Amino acid sequence: MIISTKRFAGYLFMLLLFLSLALPSGHLPHGLNIKIVIFGGGVAFTLFGGLRVGAKFAFFALLIAVFLDIETVSGIMQSGNVQLPLLELKSLAVTVAIPGMTYLLVRNGVISPRNVFLVIVCSTVAIAFGKIGLLVYAAVERVNFIALTRSIGSLFHDQIMTMHIAGPLYRFQVPADLGAPIATYIVLMGERLGIDAFARKRVAWPLLSLILLTGFLAYSRYTWVFIAAVMVMTLARSKTSRQWFLIVAPVLIFSLSVMAPRFFSPGTAVSDNIRLEQLPVLMAQFETRPWFGHGLGFYVAHSVSDKYNPFSYELQWVAILMQVGLGGLMVFLTLLWSLVRYFSLLPLKPMTVELLMLFAFWVFSGMFSPNLVSSAAGVIFSFFVAAGFQLRENRAQPHELNLSPNRLATQNG
Repeated sequence: MIISTKRFAGYLFMLLLFLSLALPSGHLPHGLNIKIVIFGGGVAFTLFGGLRVGAKFAFFALLIAVFLDIETVSGIMQSGNVQLPLLELKSLAVTVAIPGMTYLLVRNGVISPRNVFLVIVCSTVAIAFGKIGLLVYAAVERVNFIALTRSIGSLFHDQIMTMHIAGPLYRFQVPADLGAPIATYIVLMGERLGIDAFARKRVAWPLLSLILLTGFLAYSRYTWVFIAAVMVMTLARSKTSRQWFLIVAPVLIFSLSVMAPRFFSPGTAVSDNIRLEQLPVLMAQFETRPWFGHGLGFYVAHSVSDKYNPFSYELQWVAILMQVGLGGLMVFLTLLWSLVRYFSLLPLKPMTVELLMLFAFWVFSGMFSPNLVSSAAGVIFSFFVAAGFQLRENRAQPHELNLSPNRLATQNG
C-alpha cells in the first residue's frame, strides 16, 4: 500500500509540473484552480505514503510558512485589501513549494531527476504545438490572432503578450517560455543528464526545432539571449549543439530583418523606458519601509504593469524588495542558496559551472520579467534541485517513475 501511494503521489506531481508549464495559469471556469487541486492531492498522498521528511526540511518549511504569513498580514494591514495579498501569497507559496516537493520526492526515490528533466522538455514541446495550432487556426479561419490570444488569457485570468511579427507570425508569450532555454540545455546535454535518447538525432533534432520555435515566438529578447548563451556554453561538450549552431547562426543572420525591430524599434524603447520610470518609484516606496517592506500584494497605484496582478512588475527583484524589505530579501537569498548548494559546493567541473551560469541567467530574469514568482518558475527552480541530485549522487537514474521496493527500502533507511 505504501509503495502504491508513493507511486500515485509521483504521478500527481509529474502532472503538476507539466501543467505548471503548459498552462498560462491554473484558473479554469467556475473558480476552479486545477494546479492547486493537483498539488493538494499530491501533498496528501505524499504524507500518507510515509515519506521521510527530515527535521531540517520540516523546520525550514515552517519558517518559510511563518514568514509568508507575516508578510501577507502586513500587506493586508498596509493596503486594507485582502484579495491581492492572498493572491501574491499563493504565487510565492507555489514557487517555493514546487521545488520543495521536488527535493522531497527525489530524495525519497519516488521520482528521479530524469523524470523532472523529461517533463520540462515535454511541456515546452506541448507549448510549441499549442502556438503552432493557434497560428494555423487563425490563418485558416482568418481570425484576429491578437483578439484570440486575449480571449484565451482572460479565460485563464492571465495576460498573454502578443503582437504582430511578420506575415502570419505573431508573438505569443506565456510565463513558461522562460523554460525554453532550460529545455534546450536538457536536450543538448541529455546524455550527461541521464537521458540517452537525446543523443540520437531523430529524437533531439525535432525536439530542438520545436523548443527554438516556441522561444522565437515568445519574441522576448531575454529568452533569445538566454537560449543563445545555452548553445554557446555547450558548444565544446555537445556535438548536437555544434551542429545546431552551424545551422542557427546563418538563419539568425538571414532573419535579422525580422528580429532587429525587437531590439531597436520605438516600441521597444518605450517598453524599456517604462521599466526605467518604475525603478525610482519602487525604490522610493522601499525607502519608506526599508527593513520589512509594505507586505505582499502592495503596489504603486499609478504604476501598474498587469491588470490581473497589479503587484507584479517586470522589475521583479525591486518589487520584492519594496514588498518584503531587506529582511525578506535575506530570506529569499537563503532560499536561492538552498537550491544551488547541492551542486555549487561540488568541484568546478564543466557541468557544475554550466548549472551555475544557467542559475545566474534565470535569477537575473527577475530584472526583466515578472515571472520569477509563479508556478512555472517553481518548475524551473525544480530543474536545479534535480540537477543537483544528479551531479551529487553521480549515478544512473532509473527509467521507471518509482524505484523497486528493495531500492526504496535501502534509500529510506
